[in-house]
Amino acid sequence: MILCLWIRPELLVAEGLEVLAEKSQLAMNQEKWEQALGDHEEALSRFGRNEPYESYGAQFGSIYYRKGICEMKLKRWSAAMHSFEICYRDFPNRGADRGNRFHKLALLKWGEAAMGAEHWELAKSRFRKFVDEREKTDDDFPKGAFYVNLAICEYQLGNIAEGNENLEIAIHNKVNFPTPDAGIVAAFQALVRRVVETKNEQALVDFIGKNRGELTMDHGGGAAYAAVYLKLAGDVLASGMEGAALLVYQLVNFTEGESGSAIRLTALALIHERNGNVRGAFAAYRLLEGYGGNDAQREDHLYHLVRTAAWLGEIVEARIYARRLFKDFPKSRYLGELEDFQKGGDLADELPRVKLSNESIPSVLPKTREFVSALDLYQGRKYREAQAVFAKIKVAGAGQSDGDYAGFYEIECLRRVGDW
Repeated sequence: MILCLWIRPELLVAEGLEVLAEKSQLAMNQEKWEQALGDHEEALSRFGRNEPYESYGAQFGSIYYRKGICEMKLKRWSAAMHSFEICYRDFPNRGADRGNRFHKLALLKWGEAAMGAEHWELAKSRFRKFVDEREKTDDDFPKGAFYVNLAICEYQLGNIAEGNENLEIAIHNKVNFPTPDAGIVAAFQALVRRVVETKNEQALVDFIGKNRGELTMDHGGGAAYAAVYLKLAGDVLASGMEGAALLVYQLVNFTEGESGSAIRLTALALIHERNGNVRGAFAAYRLLEGYGGNDAQREDHLYHLVRTAAWLGEIVEARIYARRLFKDFPKSRYLGELEDFQKGGDLADELPRVKLSNESIPSVLPKTREFVSALDLYQGRKYREAQAVFAKIKVAGAGQSDGDYAGFYEIECLRRVGDW
């Protein structure tokens, strides 16, 4: 609901201005932004030409403030900035005339409009000026969103430390402000983008280490941002920062049950191996074996368990999983590699170390004709065509592992073509 911004009748010398104020207020309450903007423009055209401050006092500035709100709703950022600037500059509260209740709040909205126009330095300066001048006893503004916006400005300007400071204020005061989850995720996206651009992996590692609990959002609602975190993790991994990518993947909060968890574990195993952490990969494969999956998935899980256990010198466990592979998959394509090992040999140095690429997550993907076809398109960098096929598979396989994996790759295709 839009706040009522009535102009006091005793300050009006023209009855028409009061009528326009009522009309515009009604249109704003009904979210008819074009109509409301037209009413404000008419009011300014008819009554704002000849020294309106002298005729109507500071309160006339509220018309510019409301006009700016309408322009922001319509994403007309430059026009909105100009409206808020006039409200602040030309209609200050002076002496006994305190009629412009939006005088200082116009600075805040000026900054938000500047963000929409991607004028980050200007936005930051307006936010800082608002903090210095605001009416601390009278104003009421969303503090969580304010610190999130200030953090995003700092990130966009390359100031990671300053951005982290403001985002942590929003996070740590989440309940008191309050700060919406969507705002936290938006600022975290800005942080990740800056980290990827600057290759400052340690900054991301440190931030997640300090704020993991709030970023995972285990208290509820975290699943809504699983796709965002998966995309961000893919961006970080593609930039070569495997350690940080691992931490971002660990923020994903799936609620789809075992199939969703299997996707995350598979990704974690990939990142662990590419980061040289064989023990971490072994632990992830062991959990994947616990989830089961279809035969093709289990066969690969077991093989990777034998492989990573052998690398770690865990020969007893390697043989346990090798026997399970032989028993459950007597015609496995891996039997030739493991036959001597099963008979008592030690092939820890001879087992092939599978080369894991940036392009795919191996070993547990569905083997259906449609999925393989889509994956071929993906690996051939035909991301738009692959995305269309994965989208169909996701719908057809909703609630099943094929649908979950297709959903993951659909996100990756969109990321590859920049369709955020």
